[in-house]
Amino acid sequence: MVLARLNTNNARCSGLSSPFCSTRDYPVYEVKSFPVALPQHDLPVTKSFRVGASIKIVSHEGTHTQKDSDLQQQLTTPSAVHLDEAFLGEEQAKDAFNSIIAHAEVGDLIQARGMYDVLVALSIAYPDKESLRDWQSKGAVNLLCYYGQAGDLTQVRNLYDGLVAQSAAHHDKAHLRDYQARGAVNLIAAYGKAGDLTQARGMYDALATLSSDHPDEVPLRKQQAWGAFNLINAYGQAGDLTQARGMYDTIVALSATPPDEVFLREVQAKGAYSLTCYCDQAGDLVQARMMYDTLTVLAIAHPDESFLWDLQRDAFNRLVANRLEEFYALQDGWLDGEGRAPGREGLDWFASTFDNHYPKDLPLPYLYPTAEGGIQVEWTMGVYEISLDVDLEVKQAEWQDLNMATDKEVDKTLNLTEENDWSWLVDRLCALAAEGNA
Repeated sequence: MVLARLNTNNARCSGLSSPFCSTRDYPVYEVKSFPVALPQHDLPVTKSFRVGASIKIVSHEGTHTQKDSDLQQQLTTPSAVHLDEAFLGEEQAKDAFNSIIAHAEVGDLIQARGMYDVLVALSIAYPDKESLRDWQSKGAVNLLCYYGQAGDLTQVRNLYDGLVAQSAAHHDKAHLRDYQARGAVNLIAAYGKAGDLTQARGMYDALATLSSDHPDEVPLRKQQAWGAFNLINAYGQAGDLTQARGMYDTIVALSATPPDEVFLREVQAKGAYSLTCYCDQAGDLVQARMMYDTLTVLAIAHPDESFLWDLQRDAFNRLVANRLEEFYALQDGWLDGEGRAPGREGLDWFASTFDNHYPKDLPLPYLYPTAEGGIQVEWTMGVYEISLDVDLEVKQAEWQDLNMATDKEVDKTLNLTEENDWSWLVDRLCALAAEGNA
């Protein structure tokens, strides 16, 4: 039997009608923001939208409408209302913060910036009210996100510089450093999205310095890891997998530092997933499999953390889908003028049955087309070399595992439409995997 690795470019699986085709696109930058807060309580907003010159904010508690003009007028006449001024400032700050989100969500960044300026004015009006500085910082972090998405790097940088100034002016407040770090994370994402890797890396280095200067502040370590994740995506999209891998190693080191943090493990897993995709996209199948195996080991070590298994399975589906998509593109004569192309119906069946039966915690196999129009599935587990020669037309397969140390061989014909034969295959793989890892 003649086998060959395909050298065709890897395709994104978005066009593949297969169970292995994930709806998740290649990784994108992720930003950290704060939930919107309704006036008089801190429940998150379910929906917010513009109605004329007002912002309507809807939650399960009801509907609150805030007119832009009212908010601006309240700011100029707080003493005319017979309420405690500090309390009034707090309520105005919540309204302004909600309005930033609502305006930005509908793309009105001019009005969103105006609402942020309200937060700045309130913070100045009540300099002893720490919560107002918090609202200002939260507003800056969120507005920074939206400007970054719009590609306005000047505004992004100005807002970040404001966070730095707030943190420096109140250097004894750890939570203000956290806001600064969150801003840095989002600025890294904005620079990365714009393709400015020099600025993105410079901002990450500043974030890393902030974290190292305050080693006991775990939130800063979390934000440093998130910034490294954004750099993985920046480098990955630019094709610099060496730098991307370096950022992943940084995340691993941060995650290994006590105390144990689920958040850091999640960022590490997302980094491994991203690298799996970027390496696969670049055709570096060895590195893609290594990162996939790293993600699998992480998931096995923490079996109760479902998000790890979700990422692992998604990476599995993507890698297999990309291999199968290459098979779909084959034509008769693909192997130096010889070789039958696998039939689409057979490939659809294989994708479905393999997805339904193959355990997610077993190693990812290699897939090859065969000259006869079938699929060769291969594993290496310790001293065992394993192959499954699949006939897509009759839905049968020839199993063989060979112990390279003893030359002991096991052969079996399997009917892949029978549950009992799939059970035998899975049990045998699990046994060989356990023996190979012993």
